[in-house]
Amino acid sequence: MRLTILRNDVQVPAGHLERVARSKGVDVSIVKLDEGDGLPDPEDVDVVAVLGGEMGAYDTDAHPYLVDEKQFLIDAVHRGVPVLGLCLGCQLLAESLGGAAYLGERPEVAFGGLDQVADDAVVGVLTPGPTLVIHRDTWDLPPGGTLVARSPAYNQAFRYGTALGVQPHPEVDETIVEAWLSHDGARTLVRNAGEDPDRVLEAFRSASAEVSDLADAFFGAWLDEARAALEAPS
Repeated sequence: MRLTILRNDVQVPAGHLERVARSKGVDVSIVKLDEGDGLPDPEDVDVVAVLGGEMGAYDTDAHPYLVDEKQFLIDAVHRGVPVLGLCLGCQLLAESLGGAAYLGERPEVAFGGLDQVADDAVVGVLTPGPTLVIHRDTWDLPPGGTLVARSPAYNQAFRYGTALGVQPHPEVDETIVEAWLSHDGARTLVRNAGEDPDRVLEAFRSASAEVSDLADAFFGAWLDEARAALEAPS
């Protein structure tokens, strides 16, 4: 099985997702859209994951590749390709499939669990946490989609056909979070969400083994689901 990872921002790498995929013998290729890599043909991919980024799904003037990326996601999902969107990737999926992505009323930063609102074997692995939620943008459910998880403030996960969007960052490890919270912009976002960036980082560090175990379970479940879909009789 081949996993194509779409990277939108060098500061938001694949982390645990890439680690888990390679450990399961998956062939991983990373398309660095932020460095000018071209998108593959949707007919030539098996499974796709879309990473996060500092930009919004609507920031197409500053990041023109987002236009082609959204069309790629439409084509991939309509072809029945399993697609996972993480944070910005979730917002791009929601907007591409007929929903909307936009600036939320207030940033959200949390480290813990989510409220599951519909049965889903893969998302059910993620919702107990601990998983990091850190974002300023949010999304509306695409018509025909199913909301699977939320927090008190925002939607957190949805299904649409072969697409799964999740707002949190189960892919991030301690090194990634440390790098984020070394920047003034990220620290300001955390404070604007009513949290202390140093306390968030300490909580994440203290639970790094649990985060890794959760990533193993969540990404493992999603990759197993994707493999089963690819192997199912057409």
